[in-house]
Formats: sequence, structure tokens, C-alpha cells
Amino acid sequence: SSSLWYLNLLDDWLFYREGKAIKRIKTDGSRVDTIFGMGYVLDLHLIDNWLYFIFIEDDSKVYKMTVNGEELQRVINKGVSDIAIYNNQLYYSYIEGETAYLKTLDLKDGEEKLIANLHIRDMILQDNIIYYIDGNNNKLYQYNLITGRLEKLTEVEITKFLWTGKGIYFMGKGEEEFVHPGKGLYKICLDGKGIEMINDNLFM
Repeated sequence: SSSLWYLNLLDDWLFYREGKAIKRIKTDGSRVDTIFGMGYVLDLHLIDNWLYFIFIEDDSKVYKMTVNGEELQRVINKGVSDIAIYNNQLYYSYIEGETAYLKTLDLKDGEEKLIANLHIRDMILQDNIIYYIDGNNNKLYQYNLITGRLEKLTEVEITKFLWTGKGIYFMGKGEEEFVHPGKGLYKICLDGKGIEMINDNLFM
């Protein structure tokens, strides 16, 4: 069976990607609809009855459509590597030539702004701070949207991470003595202090 990705909940509908389709299922399991079936998508986000996503089949441009699968339209007319939505702003990152960009699109008035020249992937936004993996060195960083301060949180390479209010969990990638290559679940404090091994046999 196919894996389910990017779960989003609205009222009694659960939205997700399965294979090359975006689907929705009633929370009681009574009905399943395919609302988009044109190819693979990434980073499915739900806000104000609109679904936003990266459409791989169209060179990773950003699209949106209603939760009923209607009014499909392109939002960002360039290939992007990552998107996130925070405070009615669509944050998106991309590479052009040898330069990396992080920009925002105001979902209300359509205004676009350059935030910083950062090579960002897997970003998570919390309290005006972007947590992300740097696309050049695979290390975890945080960028303060208010002060513009950039801080590296790990010296080790990571593959995935999860932000929680009590700390950041991540999967190791590098060959450092403490973090086993390609496996293991670890935790650090939100300020990057106090690395802790949770499980050294967990693979992702």
C-alpha cells in the first residue's frame, strides 16, 4: 500500500497525499475523495480553505486549490525547494544560479519580499523563528525573523528534525563519534544546547 504524507485536518475531513494524488477522507472513514490526481506533490499546507503545495510535475512550482479540488492555480512561478505558511505569509526557498533565496508571499495582498539569502530546506516556523536544515552542509540552523540573527544549532549533519516546545528531535547523518551515521534519534534544547541520545538504533 502507498504511504500517506502531509496530513492536514479541517472540520471532519483529513487531507493527505497518497502516491500521485491528493485525497481527503472523512474522519469517520465513511468517504474518500481524490481531489487532485495530476502527479506528485510536496509540502501540502491547508489554510483558509485553500491547499498549497509544490507540484513536482511542473518543475516544483507552487500551486493552490480549494479543499474541494477546485480553482487550481499557480502561486509561485518558479521552482522552489521548500515552503511553509506562517501568519498569512507563504515562505518559500529556491536556488537561482549559485544564489539561495528565502522570500515571502503575502497571502492577502500578494506582495513578495526577500527575507534572506539562505539555502533552506525542511523549514519549521515557530514564534518568528525559522528552524531549518542548511542545503549546503546539512546542519540545523535557526533564523530570527525579527532580529535577522542566524545561529547554527548542530555541528553534526542531520537528515530530519521535529520541533517541539520542549526541544528539537533529529536523525543523525554524519560520521561523528557521538552521532552514528544515518541512524539514531537525538534531542537538543531549543537553543542548541545539551545534545542527548534517545535511541541509537532507529532508522528513518
